[in-house]
Amino acid sequence: MLFVVGVGSVLTTLSAVVNPSVFTWVISVWLWLTAVFANLAEAVAEGRGRAQSESLRKARTDTVALRLTHWRYGTNPDRAETEAVAATDLKMFDFVLDEAGELIPNSSRPLSPSSERC
Repeated sequence: MLFVVGVGSVLTTLSAVVNPSVFTWVISVWLWLTAVFANLAEAVAEGRGRAQSESLRKARTDTVALRLTHWRYGTNPDRAETEAVAATDLKMFDFVLDEAGELIPNSSRPLSPSSERC
């Protein structure tokens, strides 16, 4: 899209130089401003994306999970024994206990309806 605006800016600027009129100069300036601010917006969005990905990477290494030990599906997870482990140490089929307001470690999905309401 930005390429099209750039080409249009060049063509309208050439047209304004060859056949000067207020209309062609206004359109030319408008297109150049669009190209400049589009580049600025893209740079800002890229910077925000990098900052967010860095923040997520840091949160993943800092997150502590309460892994359920000796727990079977269908029993009350609040009564199970837990151990605190780093989120990066979790393996497939490890069950964790999370409370409302806590970060959910790694990719997971709730097993009980009460945890979906949090």
